[in-house]
Amino acid sequence: MVRELRLWLQTFRAYRASWRIRIEQWLCPHTFRPARLGDKPARLCDFCGSVERLTPEEFFEQFGERAWRR
Repeated sequence: MVRELRLWLQTFRAYRASWRIRIEQWLCPHTFRPARLGDKPARLCDFCGSVERLTPEEFFEQFGERAWRR
């Protein structure tokens, strides 16, 4: 019973998080620029200030190697 409740709660949290992301994207056009959190690659939205951590591969794919040197 406890395991079922935990699984249901995790499913609900994931569903809620996906809807939150959809609503944020609908409300904000998200114009991202390169950023770093610590020494990890990330991106920062110029409009709403949301920050997302990226893998190095995702970072270089979106911004290129020149953005990492800044």
